[in-house]
Amino acid sequence: MNTVNDLLPGEWGIIKEIHTTDFIRQRLMDLGIIEGVRVDMIRSAPLGDPVQIKVRDTLLALRRNEARKLILEWNGEKHHERKTHRHRFGRKSEQR
Repeated sequence: MNTVNDLLPGEWGIIKEIHTTDFIRQRLMDLGIIEGVRVDMIRSAPLGDPVQIKVRDTLLALRRNEARKLILEWNGEKHHERKTHRHRFGRKSEQR
């Protein structure tokens, strides 16, 4: 059983089920997290919690324990490869 918590940055999946209490389920649904929607993993905080995901055109932060309750139909594909990044002062550099 794969969850949003299992995704690595750049991977995505489709939400199949939400296993949580009614209150948290309603809150997630208010944020656009419903069955059948695509979820892209953007990044994880340096210490691992929270994670940033993209649902439709919205970026959201979820705690790891909330991400574990979102069951996925997971494909494991990366949707993009980040090749360049910007430095603090705006200059570009290539990732190695």
